[in-house]
Amino acid sequence: MSASLDALLAAATMTAAAAAAFTVFGRRHAAQRGWRWWQAATWLAAAGAALAAAAAASGHALPRFLAEGLLLQWPLTLLIGLRRFHARDALPLHASVDFALLMAALPVLGLAFAVVPAQAPHIAAAAGSVVLL
Repeated sequence: MSASLDALLAAATMTAAAAAAFTVFGRRHAAQRGWRWWQAATWLAAAGAALAAAAAASGHALPRFLAEGLLLQWPLTLLIGLRRFHARDALPLHASVDFALLMAALPVLGLAFAVVPAQAPHIAAAAGSVVLL
């Protein structure tokens, strides 16, 4: 196995462990507002990391595209949960803007995979950075 595949497998394993810890903690304690969003974001990121490892092993474009999409949702889904958790302190903008940004970033990712597949992960990282700004 290559070093990048090992790193992806380690990232998938650690993210899944964090998601499992979120799930166990959430079932044992009263879940705060936004907790389910954080939990969903972490499970989807773990699935994205696992798909990224599968895509690196196989070389197919579809799992790679799905992995990038699942990883791209993580910061925005966490932000949606944060907005619900800290509802007493108004955060700038609204959760609908977060959803709109995510829905706008996915076609950019699809276009990147269609036009320049070799550079698509870099474009996805840049799109994720722009979304977070």
